[in-house]
Amino acid sequence: MIAVIRSLTLSAGNETEVEKALSNVDLLLDNGDIKKAIKTLDKAINLYPQNAELLSTRSGLFILMDRSKEAKRDAYAAIQADPYSCRANFAMSQFHIMQDASDSALWCINRAKNMIADDSMKESVFGLKGKIHLERNELYDAESALIEAGLCQEVSMNTMRDLATALHMRGKDEEAIIILKETLDMFGEDMESYINAGYMCNQVGWYDEAITYLTEALALESTQPFALSNLAYSQLMIGHAEEALKTVKQSLDNDNSNAFAYKVKGQILEQMGEPALACKEYKKAVLMGYGVLYDVKEISLLIISACNTE
Repeated sequence: MIAVIRSLTLSAGNETEVEKALSNVDLLLDNGDIKKAIKTLDKAINLYPQNAELLSTRSGLFILMDRSKEAKRDAYAAIQADPYSCRANFAMSQFHIMQDASDSALWCINRAKNMIADDSMKESVFGLKGKIHLERNELYDAESALIEAGLCQEVSMNTMRDLATALHMRGKDEEAIIILKETLDMFGEDMESYINAGYMCNQVGWYDEAITYLTEALALESTQPFALSNLAYSQLMIGHAEEALKTVKQSLDNDNSNAFAYKVKGQILEQMGEPALACKEYKKAVLMGYGVLYDVKEISLLIISACNTE
């Protein structure tokens, strides 16, 4: 049955011409020209309107452009053209993510996983599967899928970041730092990777190394509030409380909704012998969602420590 359906799909378009169109689309996307890429697909689909590879590729581009109506049209057309196409099921999974339908997205990506014909789609499929599991807080499955994606010859920055996040959330911070270092080696200067590496180095007590990464982040953007608040924590932990206080104040000047910065400011003030002031900062951290974003137990213990002193 599969062979029959696939042969029907290929009969809907000359395979060489379809591959040529997809290759041209890849080149255009490498150059950041998504509009020309879509025009190229439009022309190819006009010639081969039942080709699942072309339809699903255009669906993915419409998803990037947040054009849900067109993305849905092409994703369903691709599945109808060839329900056994890996790329078509991948596109349908992307569309379901766009609609916040994670159960359907996972079902489709698992179908895509079982239909990978070669390595060209493997990284994308396992990377997306890992991302879905990560968003569902299914951390073991997320890590497993992202490791599989990471073993591919060509790996995306998003896969590396998601793998580092999954490892961190599973308490494997040292492994996460290694992945972030590899990300920086592979892709060069990247703000998010520098900040994440700094944060995770702080978590395992590598404060000097954290300062190095966070300084690199601030070289890219000197006012970045999360880089500053993490740097303030590093400075505090190596005994430079006054310097840390200046840094965290700068972070809050740039973003007064940063829950992490309020927590760090509270820790600095508490270490400087100002528990009453620290108490106020911890409570601000709670108001800004620290318990939801980070660790409710940690902030609760800090409040108990600072606010119950007389």
